[in-house]
Amino acid sequence: MTGTALFVSGHEVSQKTKLFLKVREIKGIKQVLSQVEMMSAVEREEWIEEYGDMINDAIDRFVSDSQFSLENIFTDDEVLYLSQELVTTLKETIQTVEGMLYTQAQLES
Repeated sequence: MTGTALFVSGHEVSQKTKLFLKVREIKGIKQVLSQVEMMSAVEREEWIEEYGDMINDAIDRFVSDSQFSLENIFTDDEVLYLSQELVTTLKETIQTVEGMLYTQAQLES
């Protein structure tokens, strides 16, 4: 049997796991926000009134945590893919949060 053996350090496994979990978490937040977007305007406003600050704080914390995770990227294809997926999903989620929490009317006042 010929081939190459791939040895993965504990740090690499830990980094991949952290990125995988962060991608999964932000996708979960994005899914909740998608459901909120489908609510009637009145229900959505009530939801935002009740949970808006919590979501905004969670996203801020998530951005800080993700930034720390992305500082130690190395050239493993799987880590690069997970990092790209994290950044893309995070960007989309932030845009959704901003659209929900900071409507044009709020910006004008």
